[in-house]
Amino acid sequence: MGTVAQHFLAGTYSAGRATEHTAVYSPGNGEHLADLPAATTADLDAAVAAARAAFADYVRWSVYERADLCHRVAALIEQHADRLARLTSAEQGKPLAEAREDV
Repeated sequence: MGTVAQHFLAGTYSAGRATEHTAVYSPGNGEHLADLPAATTADLDAAVAAARAAFADYVRWSVYERADLCHRVAALIEQHADRLARLTSAEQGKPLAEAREDV
């Protein structure tokens, strides 16, 4: 893997203002999986502001709209279950079968 990850904030991926990264290694085999950007205080402030703005809109949703969102998220998890299980297995070092159960 060995990718450089990015922050996902308000629907957009970006490196943020990070000048430092943390390397993530598989505990199972020591493979370098990714470098994660270290969020700055400004990045965290932007994340909180985005969450507050999203929540202000979300609280006006009907129970049906909220349920629809839950169903769409569940469908995406199911669609990408194998990839999510493989990422979980690599990052945590657990057997793939157990990671699949987690997902």
